[in-house]
Amino acid sequence: MNNKTYLNSSSVSKTMINKNIFMFLLVFTMLITFSSALEGYGTKQVNEQFTFCQVCQDATYITLSSIETPNSTIGIYANMSSMGGGEYCYNYTPTQIGRYDFRGISDGCEKSFATYVDVTANGSESNIQTSIIQVLIILFFVGLGLGFYYIKNNLDFEKWNNKIYNTYESKNYIKLVFASIGYNIMKHSSVVYFLIGLPILTTLTDLTRIYNLTDLVSIFSTLVIIYTVGIVLVAIYFFGQVQEWLVDLLNKVRDMDWGIEQ
Repeated sequence: MNNKTYLNSSSVSKTMINKNIFMFLLVFTMLITFSSALEGYGTKQVNEQFTFCQVCQDATYITLSSIETPNSTIGIYANMSSMGGGEYCYNYTPTQIGRYDFRGISDGCEKSFATYVDVTANGSESNIQTSIIQVLIILFFVGLGLGFYYIKNNLDFEKWNNKIYNTYESKNYIKLVFASIGYNIMKHSSVVYFLIGLPILTTLTDLTRIYNLTDLVSIFSTLVIIYTVGIVLVAIYFFGQVQEWLVDLLNKVRDMDWGIEQ
């Protein structure tokens, strides 16, 4: 009797387990089917109008019933404009960043449709590969700045300056030009740091757009504009310093030619 009871309970347990497994697989299959059936309409840019279209050759009308925005659902109930060839379109401008679900009905094809649009700050998809590239760019320029700082601190500028004078005396003007440019770039390091900062700031701006950080996008965009204008001022300052250095070089060479020692 006990053996029969054990066998019956064991059979019931196996049946329940098999049933649970079957239900799990059924629900999982339904979820996969649902997610694959609802196809995306692509990525659009916030505050920029785009044309949403559906194609159904045997339909006489397609009505856009609703648009679900990131924080509400808007009832549209408007017939989409016929473009010919069974194509019906509707112009729409998203004002928020996030997902928009478009739903509608028609008298043809599958009678109804549902799709979604991802809206981002720059109209591009956010993906980990792009983020990694952006981070690597930032790290590269940060490393470039650190490397420049290390090299500068180990340079003997007085010895380098004297070598440039000797180059001038030997009439090797090509070496003189390159040596002069290199010397002034290393001497006025603030200019270099400023230029290195521009791609870092630009890349950070792109990252804020990729991840739809709307509050930071406007701030970083403004900083990039200010920074770009500042390049003109920095260039004027740099060439002014180069001019002063060249005048000083020519004066020293002239004094050397006249036999005046300083």
